[in-house]
Amino acid sequence: MPTIDLISINADSFLLDLKALHTNLDSLPWRKEIPQEIFQRYILPYRVSQEPSEYFRLHYGRKLYERVKDCPDIKTAALSINEWAYEQMKYEPTSGWDQSAEVTIKRGIGRCEEMAILFIKACRAVGIPAREVSTPYWPFTNSNHAWVEVWTKDGWHFLGGAEMTPLDHTWFKDGVCRTAIIKSIVWGEFVPENEIIYSKGEGYTILNLTPNYSDTTGLFILVKDSNGVPVESADVWISVFNYSSLRRVAHKYTDSSGKAHIIAGKCDLFVSCGKDSLWNFEIVRFADTNSTIQLSLTLERATIPDTSFWLKVKEKGTFLRNTTYKPPESSYMHHDLHQAQLIAVQPELLEELPENSLETRFLKNINRSRGNRETILKFWRLYEKDRDFLLSL
Repeated sequence: MPTIDLISINADSFLLDLKALHTNLDSLPWRKEIPQEIFQRYILPYRVSQEPSEYFRLHYGRKLYERVKDCPDIKTAALSINEWAYEQMKYEPTSGWDQSAEVTIKRGIGRCEEMAILFIKACRAVGIPAREVSTPYWPFTNSNHAWVEVWTKDGWHFLGGAEMTPLDHTWFKDGVCRTAIIKSIVWGEFVPENEIIYSKGEGYTILNLTPNYSDTTGLFILVKDSNGVPVESADVWISVFNYSSLRRVAHKYTDSSGKAHIIAGKCDLFVSCGKDSLWNFEIVRFADTNSTIQLSLTLERATIPDTSFWLKVKEKGTFLRNTTYKPPESSYMHHDLHQAQLIAVQPELLEELPENSLETRFLKNINRSRGNRETILKFWRLYEKDRDFLLSL
């Protein structure tokens, strides 16, 4: 745990949060299918990203258990939990610093990362291994994206957090095949099986999951000084062209032999290096190559020249895991999602409203209220004689 959490988290509440997870796990059939390391990395952690700490399993564990208790398998349960997350929120930009999952429920809105955080925490509360995955920047549009992978017996599958789609079939499926790098941050320092480590830090490991989504190329960079001597600890930056600017998507330091290595997707990259006010760059074209690329850069430039950079991205990607769409294996069928989002907490409200009022501002405000629905509905029922007035507001 980060030191700040050791200081700020209430021990009694934290233990109750763990107990809520333990209680759910005891009653769910897929718990026996989950390897210990998957459990430790992708269920046990109480935090997903940089969101404030909270006791989410303690507060929502039993509600989510009721949602999945009759699900026959982990895939079906994951889709049901994602529908629940969809009912709680919709996409809307928020501040750059992540809000907690409980705040997201109260506000009813969040960015893609906050959609992922809510879905991941809900999955983990009922023993479904889940992790956040993201690309720092697309190389073809002015944006980045974060989504979710859930683990089942046959491996990892991706889907959008709080976005109702089958596993491995999302709106960004084609775009993700054209990006430069895809990463996932995992708690703890460990060596995963069949996955590439991008970097390690104190208490965390960053995985490079790009090969799971698209064809990749190995990029080997040698950095030298003006005398041809390899330079140790030089910065190496990998950038993509993103709406008239270069956006950094990866960073490495050279080793004692002046070398750095990265696995990247097949799009044009702006590769630069620097140390002690000297730098250099080269544009790497590997949209049409299958081989690894050896690149040598000499630290010699002191200023950035006035110039233009032309970088391309392949027009269409091919998703490696499933090139043709297949119906989901799960037997789970979601409900009418528009209705579910509007009346997720109190479905009987439909019966209490006049038939022509389903699109009134009142119902829309109920939708926006999300976590405050219960309070508003209590007020609605308490002042039954004034409903016509309330509907007119």
